[in-house]
Amino acid sequence: MWDIKKPEQTLNELKTLKLAYIKQEFNKAIGNGVIDFTIPSSNIQVQVDARRSDINNDLQNVEGLIEIMQIQNIPEIEYKCYDNKKYTFTFNDMIALKYALISYYLQMYAKKHRLEDLVEQAATKEELEQIIW
Repeated sequence: MWDIKKPEQTLNELKTLKLAYIKQEFNKAIGNGVIDFTIPSSNIQVQVDARRSDINNDLQNVEGLIEIMQIQNIPEIEYKCYDNKKYTFTFNDMIALKYALISYYLQMYAKKHRLEDLVEQAATKEELEQIIW
């Protein structure tokens, strides 16, 4: 049987593949994110949907609710969390949730940028293999 060997990929080709992998994993993390959040006023631990995509943008939803609460002077609302149960959130709880969501996104971007930098700095294929999401 004739054995055809594929040429070995160059370091730059492997870097391109690794960068695509990082982008894919970043998009999954942003598109499927769920964060743990403690409601400050009640100290109840919940999971909150942190997805961000064309059709799911929970940060926008939270910001909209904050605006309505502020304009209409609504002190608290029922907010449905990831488990599909409703919990009471005060205005300040919603502000805290907004910042928790922003923090999650910033952490994901920081991780993506750090890994991309490691890819660019990698001098060997073995170093690239060690870079995982």
